[in-house]
Amino acid sequence: MYPLINGGLLERGGTLAEKGKKRKSKKHGKQLTNEQTYDSALGAMVTKLRAYIVPLVNEVFGEKFTENAEITLRNNKHVIRRTDDSLARRDSDMVVELTEMIGELVTKFYMFECETWYDKTIVFRTAEYGSSFAVETAKITNDGVVLTIPYSAVIFLHPNESIPEVMKITYDFPNGQKVSYGVPTLQIKDYTVDELFMKKLLILLPFYLFKFTNEFDEMEKNAEKRKAVNEALKDINQRLEVLKNENVIDTYQKMTIQSLLKRVSERLVAKYKKLTKEVDEIMSGAIARTEADDILEQGLKQGLKQGIEQGREQGREQGLEQGLEQGREEQIDNVVALFNFLYANGRAQDVQKAATDSKLLKEMIKDFSDGKLKEKDT
Repeated sequence: MYPLINGGLLERGGTLAEKGKKRKSKKHGKQLTNEQTYDSALGAMVTKLRAYIVPLVNEVFGEKFTENAEITLRNNKHVIRRTDDSLARRDSDMVVELTEMIGELVTKFYMFECETWYDKTIVFRTAEYGSSFAVETAKITNDGVVLTIPYSAVIFLHPNESIPEVMKITYDFPNGQKVSYGVPTLQIKDYTVDELFMKKLLILLPFYLFKFTNEFDEMEKNAEKRKAVNEALKDINQRLEVLKNENVIDTYQKMTIQSLLKRVSERLVAKYKKLTKEVDEIMSGAIARTEADDILEQGLKQGLKQGIEQGREQGREQGLEQGLEQGREEQIDNVVALFNFLYANGRAQDVQKAATDSKLLKEMIKDFSDGKLKEKDT
């Protein structure tokens, strides 16, 4: 039995069977697997562009929430009891609660999984995560226990024509009742750049090049075919610049999207020399064109000012051939990665402290790079 405490959180009672592996590399992200890189990109987008969760929910589930909806990111770490009575932790990619007055007060829970490849067992994991969430948020009433299964969906990255539009889960209850519900799927391949921006699906932008994965072999050999990738990346960068100029997103959000798009895309085309070169040139150029004044103004609240100053200092200390510009760019990337980690682990207070204390920021960047920062228990 799982004892319920604090309104529904599970008591763990000891260490979990599965812990995240420490990073061995001092360069953040180098030891992450492809799947971990993509999962962390989605996590960063959800955190930094929280308002754009609403368009994603509306698109996938056909809902009609507006920008006035209250958005709450819920705990996505679930405790599973195995048959040998040991405890294991499973992390779903996103669990969100949306609340809005639509005629009446409406509150719903949504769970998203992001999968690189199509694997039919994902439907089992989705059911497992949903059941865990139901237990964790269970309500005890006079009539018994109420378990709420969240609406669930799966985002698939690699194109696959065999992926069904809806996956079905059926519960066969002891009283003879069978209750089924559908888990809708979303594929990146089904969207153009224009559609992603028109539908405000900015959260999906870092994964856009997955649309072309089945064409990479031919693209590597044919410069004409590579134009599709080049034009898509340039189009995304130009549209992001427009949104920033119109104050729809700020500079920090624009940088976050572009840095994650660059990171995911370069990981995706890593084995293709020509594609890698062109992706790096386009994305590095777009990020470098961000005006220093805008970075300082928009980044002050996020602590980027300290990151820029530290970049200058590190550039001098290490005698980098690229000098100030490279030092600044590298440190901005480090600060963005650090703050993404802190926000994702519920450590917003640490972000605020680091943003106003350059010495503490420097120490935290070093600890983060060395893999010494711990995830906060939830």
